[in-house]
Amino acid sequence: MKTPPVIAEIVGPSGAGKSTLSAAINSVDCGIEAGLTVWGLPLISLVWSTLLSAPDLLGLIWERKQFRQDELKQVIRLGAFYRILTHKGAEAGSDHKAFLLDEGVVFALAKLRADIDSEFRSKRMRRWEEKALDRWSSILSTIIWMDAPDEVLIWRINNRAKQHRMKNSAEDSMREFLARYRAAYVEVIDKLKSRGKIQVIKFRTDELDPRAMVGEILAYCSGVGVSPKSPSALL
Repeated sequence: MKTPPVIAEIVGPSGAGKSTLSAAINSVDCGIEAGLTVWGLPLISLVWSTLLSAPDLLGLIWERKQFRQDELKQVIRLGAFYRILTHKGAEAGSDHKAFLLDEGVVFALAKLRADIDSEFRSKRMRRWEEKALDRWSSILSTIIWMDAPDEVLIWRINNRAKQHRMKNSAEDSMREFLARYRAAYVEVIDKLKSRGKIQVIKFRTDELDPRAMVGEILAYCSGVGVSPKSPSALL
């Protein structure tokens, strides 16, 4: 009987290096597929998810008497993404060690919390979030938390080619943005941990380069685990 691949999500504030780590992993033939995301899913999967999510979508619209597109889109995306991942996991060969998500369920739910004040999240939306957490906790086994001091993240956001809505904003605004997203990530991660045996691995990306992180992640996915002498730590 083959061992199912690890399903993990790389999370952390903007500028932490999530995309860089995913690219570094994908450049090595190590049996790990990284960079899977809720964005850019196949149209047929989104249409099917819309049909299956119709009761939730209609309930959200009825409760508010209006559309809140960011919420409705996340309901559809996460439903489609979950089905795609479970299918990939079932079809993966014995040499496939892991699937690493970049902007997956933790990101999607944290984004809703960070961008929408809790007082504006409806009761039905909260119930849907709890149902999504129950579902994802059954397949997500590991969270790879990447972070760095605010001054490092701010410099990276302002100086990288990738566009970002906070790029070149006032420093106080950028620090508030980073703090808000960190808090949202922690809330979602805590809820997932309360539902199952989810391992959280933390990396300080100002202290460890991507190649060293790739080595640790490969060791972890191969069953060796993370070295206690590393700058990374288990939460």
